[in-house]
Amino acid sequence: MEKSVKRTITFEDTKQITPHTKAIYEAGSNLLKESISTGREYCKSMITICLSAIPIYITLLQLYVPDKKTISDIINFNWLTPIIIYLFATILFLIGYLPGHSIIKLELPDTVESLLNKTVKRRFYLGISGFITLVIGIGYSIYIITTLSR
Repeated sequence: MEKSVKRTITFEDTKQITPHTKAIYEAGSNLLKESISTGREYCKSMITICLSAIPIYITLLQLYVPDKKTISDIINFNWLTPIIIYLFATILFLIGYLPGHSIIKLELPDTVESLLNKTVKRRFYLGISGFITLVIGIGYSIYIITTLSR
């Protein structure tokens, strides 16, 4: 036996949104939009920097190779390692730049909010990881160039 339960819905009095509250909502909306686009623009800029580091490194190698040797004489895995590190940093920034592959259902605000939070965190951590990788590549490049000039 099923019993039907009657539920009463009550409506509260609504108040008009004040200009102050409206401004806070707009500021929060802008902050959310900017945090997503800022991470994307950072990754986009860092892709260019990482790819630019490769020809700069090769040019510096050419400048600091002793006169008696050519680059082909010193080519080995150590010489190529910074280039591999720069490419790996580029891949990290590229993954951060590209949009996610989730499906957004606009009818469910909780899923939209969850997806936005996930996107911001993903871009943040990929940006940090890519930057650390780039710094390691620069450090290793400096090490190789200084050992060549000895």
